[in-house]
Amino acid sequence: MKSVAVLFALLFSILVRAEYNSTIFEFELNTKAGVVSAYINTTAGIPEDKMDEPRWLTYYLDPRPNQEYFHFHKELVEYTHVPWMDTLYLLVVEDSIHIDSIQSFSIANTIDWSYLWGDQILSEVDADDLDWLYSPPTRTATLSAELCEYSIQSHASNEGIENFWTEFEKLSALYDSKYERLHQKMVEADHSQTDAINREMQRLEEQTSVHLEILLSEYIGLKIVVITFCSC
Repeated sequence: MKSVAVLFALLFSILVRAEYNSTIFEFELNTKAGVVSAYINTTAGIPEDKMDEPRWLTYYLDPRPNQEYFHFHKELVEYTHVPWMDTLYLLVVEDSIHIDSIQSFSIANTIDWSYLWGDQILSEVDADDLDWLYSPPTRTATLSAELCEYSIQSHASNEGIENFWTEFEKLSALYDSKYERLHQKMVEADHSQTDAINREMQRLEEQTSVHLEILLSEYIGLKIVVITFCSC
């Protein structure tokens, strides 16, 4: 079941890329203190005739009222440890700069991407300590729940991470057991029962997704990366 779900996620990611596309921009911001690299992932863009005015950065990319700061990420990590894709892009180390400090800007690079991909890094990421995100994970697992595929990778070995995996295994085993029971009910059911069983399956996936989020929240601070792909 899990291998089929992973294959579906991969095929679906190809089909929806055009419909749910976003763009990762790498900007070079020329500031009074020097050149700053800035990364953002957005569905918006900047018209070419506005490229000479830094204030358009916030107008188009972060159009909240009275926005005086341009918010961005300082680092882009090419993450290669997920079974669904060769490379995913993690934007890490949040920062901001007052718009009046930007003298000019240019687009150094763009990457076509999709906003259906999500990521959560349980530990804080320091710009001077990114090597662990490039190193092979000590353990990885996947889980499918509520229209989302979760790929979970740990990048360290310690008691906290071992405890996390113990709790994750319990959650995953419970989900698999209940899912298989409902699947068998569906096989044996007549047409009048299928809607009710489908609703049970949906509730199971919703509950599992909530329980996973609660579990992750209990292990904030550990070197664990969670990649999600949700099909809306």
